[in-house]
Amino acid sequence: MNVSNWRKKRFDWGQYSVALGTVAITLIVKLLLTPIINDESPFLLFFFAIVTSTWYGGKHTGFLATGLAALSADYFLIPPFHSFFVDGVGFGFRLGLFVFEGTAITHVVAELNAAKKQAETNKIEALLYQEVLQESEDRFRLFVESVGDYTIFMLDVNANIVSWNVGAENLFGYQEADILGKHFSLLFTIEDINSGKPQQEIEQAIAQGRTEGQSWHIRSNGTWFWANCVMTALRDKGGRLRGFAKVIQDFTANHEVEVVLQKANEELELRVQNRTCELRNANEQLHSEIIERQQIEEALLDSQTRLQLINSISTAMMLGMSIEQIIKRTVRQISECFPSLRIAYSTIDQSGHLTVVHSLEPEGLPPLQGITFDLNMMPEYLQAIQMNAPIVVEDIMQDSRFSNQNRALFCTYGIQAFVDVPLQHSENLMSLLCFDASQQRKWSNHEIGTLIVITQYLSIIIKNAYAQQERDRAELALKQAHDELELRVKNRTAELAKANEELKTEIYERRRIEESLRQSEERLRFALSAADMLAWDWNVLTDEISQSDNADGVIGIPPNTKLNNATEFFTLIHPVDRDRVVQGLHNTLANRNLYSVEFRIVRPDGSIRWMANTGRVSCDVAGQAIRVSGVLRDITEQKHISDQIQASLAEKEVLLKEIHHRVKNNLQIISSLLSLQSGYIEDQKTLEILKAGENRVASMALIHEQLYQSEDLAKIDLVDYLQNLAANLLSSYDVNSQQINLHLNIGNILLCLDVAIPCGLIINELISNSLKHAFPNSKKGNIYIEIHTINEQYCLTIRDDGVGLPQHIDPNNTDSLGLQIVAALTQQLEGSLKINNNNGTEFQIKFQC
Repeated sequence: MNVSNWRKKRFDWGQYSVALGTVAITLIVKLLLTPIINDESPFLLFFFAIVTSTWYGGKHTGFLATGLAALSADYFLIPPFHSFFVDGVGFGFRLGLFVFEGTAITHVVAELNAAKKQAETNKIEALLYQEVLQESEDRFRLFVESVGDYTIFMLDVNANIVSWNVGAENLFGYQEADILGKHFSLLFTIEDINSGKPQQEIEQAIAQGRTEGQSWHIRSNGTWFWANCVMTALRDKGGRLRGFAKVIQDFTANHEVEVVLQKANEELELRVQNRTCELRNANEQLHSEIIERQQIEEALLDSQTRLQLINSISTAMMLGMSIEQIIKRTVRQISECFPSLRIAYSTIDQSGHLTVVHSLEPEGLPPLQGITFDLNMMPEYLQAIQMNAPIVVEDIMQDSRFSNQNRALFCTYGIQAFVDVPLQHSENLMSLLCFDASQQRKWSNHEIGTLIVITQYLSIIIKNAYAQQERDRAELALKQAHDELELRVKNRTAELAKANEELKTEIYERRRIEESLRQSEERLRFALSAADMLAWDWNVLTDEISQSDNADGVIGIPPNTKLNNATEFFTLIHPVDRDRVVQGLHNTLANRNLYSVEFRIVRPDGSIRWMANTGRVSCDVAGQAIRVSGVLRDITEQKHISDQIQASLAEKEVLLKEIHHRVKNNLQIISSLLSLQSGYIEDQKTLEILKAGENRVASMALIHEQLYQSEDLAKIDLVDYLQNLAANLLSSYDVNSQQINLHLNIGNILLCLDVAIPCGLIINELISNSLKHAFPNSKKGNIYIEIHTINEQYCLTIRDDGVGLPQHIDPNNTDSLGLQIVAALTQQLEGSLKINNNNGTEFQIKFQC
């Protein structure tokens, strides 16, 4: 610091000495010339001293020279002489004017000197920039002229050719000396020139920055060829157009293939035209069938849920469940079909109080089971229930039937929209089956219709159950009455007539209940027929079979015909499926479990239909199977739909394989272009960057290649992938397998595409880093790759026994692009990265399975 200050002071004294010297010399000259030249201006020569001091010493030196000149002139040249006093106002004014002019001259000369130095600096920088630009242009020209597979040439702003590479000479046959300076339209056909195609390319390139297309071009010998052309507009930093660059590739072979395909298509068109009418009629018929099939599918989808629930209720009834068990089972089945809704079954007493008996709700909604509401606070709502009308509310906040207090009560239990369907059990008891949603909702016809149908069917079942209970009570009362009658006959013969009248009344009531039960059975039989289902019962001991009356519609046997035993039914089963069905039935009897199987039957008319058969085994007190009851359902249409879906999936798998194949080819082209480009680069750092980019692209291409070759298009085998990736990297960096040993410890792990790509790139970066830096001076070593699962997490470990990384390195804050990529890809996998520098380098990455 002291030396610097000393040098600065020395430099300042050197500048100031210029001012002292020039002023002293000027004063001496002025004093010597005064006797010879009578000059009235004593300051004129001092301007030379000021200009000289400012030019060589700067602005401060000029100010010093101005002050010294003023003092010298005042002391030696202005009376009274040899004194610093000024005699008269005129000399004082002239002295002040001199100081002002000297200051102004100092400013002007200093600015001129600074401008001169800046101009010299700019000139040096311009020369350096011109040398760098010339070197860059020479390298680019060398690259363009050395490419022989592609035609590359450049145009000026007037579209005249200014450069011509070896590929252009080979393709067009023109030598560079013959073509330079000529308009590029020389390369087009006469037809394209007359249509203005060259000018159109120029205008599109100027407007869009680049243009690409295919067209005919002409060689120097007059032959034509089909070419793919890319023209790019070249602009400087200011956006000014400087010229154009054009790249041409010969596509004649591809075009010939297209011409052959076009001829084949024309022949195919001629053949198609001969059958247009037939195809149009077939298409119209197919369109009608598709519309009819869509309608059937929609109706089937709409009724499938209802039939499933009705079947569940019927099965519960056939198994002899109680009313409460049937209701609870129905609520659970409805909840499985509509998992996003709350399903509730409630009862309403005569006083208008509603109690939730059963409730199933999605996660997050409060339970309602056991809650009681006073419906007298909601008179319009209670009136609608009493009228047995379904109640549909899409947004309770907008429904005028409810007060603010009622709305707040519903919202407390997470009810924003609901559908309620009443059930009339008896004159004194009603129930509700409800759909609840926590958000405002537009209820579909499917949801409302399903709830109404299930409610109606459940109402029939409950009424029949109550009727059965009433009949049981009537029978019990009849027995009690009979016993009492016996006693009363013995003791009170006089009351016999009255007892007979009561007995007639009870018998009449019993017949009425039996008739109601018969009508209920008729409705159940109609429901099974409408659903294309056949109810059956098989007595295992006697081999007798009983079935519902709609057997002719389901399995196609003649009307009013019954199957008497299991053997007759087995003869209807397709021979290919018969042994499987029989064996499954025997296993069901042996294990006493539910019976479910799908098979084909051959109807008497020869048609084949798919059937789904479900049943349950009933056992005696000893645990022996005595009968099997179930339902046979026609699923032919569902099978056809399933087959079409499978065919569509197979077609999509082929398309997905083709996509992976094309992605792999494109990535390999990019990798090859990077490899080709690296052959023209001499800078080692740039060459390493290109090689790293080439390896990254190759790692992604390898993933798509394995997916294309794999049977599973969603996942890849990590072992095969890492073996191929490691082999590519060792070959890329020219590493001898005897020098560096690669150890893989990987289980049978399959990764999906979203995980495999970042994982592959991470492994590529870390292995590349070890190959480049861990073993300097041809040192031998080992690289270990391990991956296994711990607590539903993948743990990837890559380590080497090389020289290691610098201490305290942070992957998120480093100049290394490779480590930055590893950190970014780890975040993409939502994982964690840990680095260990003991005995080499170890990277441990954990991410979710």
